[in-house]
Amino acid sequence: MNQDGVALIRIRKELELEVAAVQRVADDYGRIPQDIPDWIRVRAQASLLHDFYTGLERAFCRIVQELNGGLPRSEQWHRDLLQDMALNLEGVRPAVITEGLRRDLIPYLRFRHLFRNVYGFELEAERMAFLDQAFVSVCSRALTELRDEKGQKMGTDLFSHRWGSWVEPEKINLSPFSQ
Repeated sequence: MNQDGVALIRIRKELELEVAAVQRVADDYGRIPQDIPDWIRVRAQASLLHDFYTGLERAFCRIVQELNGGLPRSEQWHRDLLQDMALNLEGVRPAVITEGLRRDLIPYLRFRHLFRNVYGFELEAERMAFLDQAFVSVCSRALTELRDEKGQKMGTDLFSHRWGSWVEPEKINLSPFSQ
C-alpha cells in the first residue's frame, strides 16, 4: 500500500476515535445524577458541553488539515472552521455537516469559549438551560451526520477528492461510522 493509502486509513481511524469520544461524552451527559447539589451538576454539565464541542472540533481540524491544506488563519478561525465544515468544496471535499447542524453548533462553540475563560463558580444554570435542553438533539444529529450519512462519504466521497478512485472502500473497516 502506498503512503496515501496509509494516510487515508490513519485519518479514518483518527476520526473513528473522535466520534467514539463524542459518543462517550453523550453517554456521560445522560448519566449526570439529578440528585446532586446544583453547583456540582452545573459544573459537570458545563464540562461535558465543553468536551462535546471540543471533540467535534478536533475531528473538523483533522479533516481540514488533511483535505483543505490547513486550518483557517484568521483570529476567528474556530468560527471559520465550523463554517467550512458545512461547505461543499468542489474538487476538495463534500460538506461534512449540514448547514442546519452548523447553525445549531454555534451556541456550543460560544459556550466552549466562555467555559475556558471563566471560573466554574461563575457558570449559571439558567444561562446554560438552552444548551442543556438542545443537547440530546444536537449531539444525536452530529453523531448521525458523522457516522451514518457522512460515514459513507468518509468511505468514498470525502477522501476520493484527495486520493482519487484507487481507494477500495470495501477493504476498509467503516463499521464504527455505521453503528
